[in-house]
Amino acid sequence: MRSLFRRFKDDRSGQFSIMTIVAMPMLLAAGGLAMDLSNQQRFDTELQNAVDAGTLAGAAIAYEGATQNEIRDRVRAYFLPMCPIPACETAVTLSVTFASDRLTVTANGNVGTHFMKMFGRNTMPLNADAQVTLKSVPAHYEVHMVLDNTGSMNIIDGVANIRAFRNQFNPWGATSCAFACHDRGSDGRGGDGGVWNQGETGAQMARRLGFPLREDRLRDEMIDQARVLLTGPFATRVKVATYDFDWWVFQRIAPSSNFGQVKNSIENMRWHSPGTNHNWFANELARLVGPAGDGQTATNPRKAIVLITDGVSQINGSSEYEPIRQSTCDLWKQQGRELFVLNMVYPDPAEIGAMDGNLWRKISTLHPQLEPALQACASPGKYFRAEYGASIDQALESIRVAIERDARQMYLAM
Repeated sequence: MRSLFRRFKDDRSGQFSIMTIVAMPMLLAAGGLAMDLSNQQRFDTELQNAVDAGTLAGAAIAYEGATQNEIRDRVRAYFLPMCPIPACETAVTLSVTFASDRLTVTANGNVGTHFMKMFGRNTMPLNADAQVTLKSVPAHYEVHMVLDNTGSMNIIDGVANIRAFRNQFNPWGATSCAFACHDRGSDGRGGDGGVWNQGETGAQMARRLGFPLREDRLRDEMIDQARVLLTGPFATRVKVATYDFDWWVFQRIAPSSNFGQVKNSIENMRWHSPGTNHNWFANELARLVGPAGDGQTATNPRKAIVLITDGVSQINGSSEYEPIRQSTCDLWKQQGRELFVLNMVYPDPAEIGAMDGNLWRKISTLHPQLEPALQACASPGKYFRAEYGASIDQALESIRVAIERDARQMYLAM
């Protein structure tokens, strides 16, 4: 008996099965819990990546002055395609808050469980958040204002004023053009309708009678925007140069931070007649502006050309016209220069008057080609349009705001 008992006591066969049966529930529980936790961690990581992407995308347009709704839409547009949760648009609560220089995005949702369902836990929470601080350092920046000041700028400001001005001289001047007549008659005896009455040109008569001229509004608004640039928050780092052109380009003042001098250069620009050829002076303008730098120092500034024109060019050696050439625009955009284009819409030929049949046909054919050419001319996002009145003020202010944005070197801190 003693021998049999000893053998039974020392025999371990079959005990592993018993231990396995006892331990199996705990092993299954540990494995199931690990799977659920691993699943939660994976979804958390993917949700965080989606939140980070949305936050950076929203911050990029927040810096450009986007509205709260625009920022929210941009965040969602980048977040949703990356969101790992099924039916994410309704299953996740996405919060987007932009205050001053800080954008905060949070996302809260749930992921389904597998093992833990047996214990009544159907979901586990997911949370992700990101915050971006928008910071900027002003760059050294030169703004080169380049004005087409030929006959097409010398028009009464506004269609109603154009008609009133023309009708006032009925019958002898009822069909006279609303320009001065595309020839300012600078000597007081000019042809092509330049002299209207008692030696006055159309521009002189319009000013005497109190009719506003588009060129005057342009000049006043250029001065206003130069004032903001040169006396505003970036005044110590911004300079403005001014030019005007017809067949050639004339620099009226080299880059200057002195607002009084810039103002004087704009006020005393010589208005030209009658035609324009952008191609002839393209190389000269590029030379005068020079290559752009990185803006880190005053000797290596970033540079922008603000081209104010209707886009009409007279073809060399002929009386034919064409839109501004893209090769000319491309030249001005080389060497890192940004090209802002303000399309001063060429007036409706029906309102101009005093055009002979041949010129009428040329302008009417050219008219629809001008805007597409100028849109293609500008650097991306740098095209603006104006015609009369307040649209001129708004366009030049928008250009100035865009320049101020460009004149900062932005970085995001997460």
